[in-house]
Amino acid sequence: MFKKMIECKSEKDKYCCKTEIGGFTIQSDATVDKGGQENGIRPHDILATAYASCLNMSVRMACDKKQISIDSVTSKVGLIREDSKTILHIRLILAMNCQMILSMRY
Repeated sequence: MFKKMIECKSEKDKYCCKTEIGGFTIQSDATVDKGGQENGIRPHDILATAYASCLNMSVRMACDKKQISIDSVTSKVGLIREDSKTILHIRLILAMNCQMILSMRY
């Protein structure tokens, strides 16, 4: 059985809906060209946000586990929707203070 199911309820506007998650509310809607009124985040953007957040946290957890010191992680996800496919472009930027240690033997 699921520990927690996410519940999304339709709103008065045609495609608008609200999702309650642990005290936070996400309102989503379709764009005007799809019949919505743009009164919320597009569902595909929520998916891209979830992916970017998960990737960001996973990289930081992996660095912590390997004891790699990083200043910050920036994950960028671009979304392109074409006729029958969706393409995600992913960019991951790690900011860290790198010190090169050179060892020379004579």
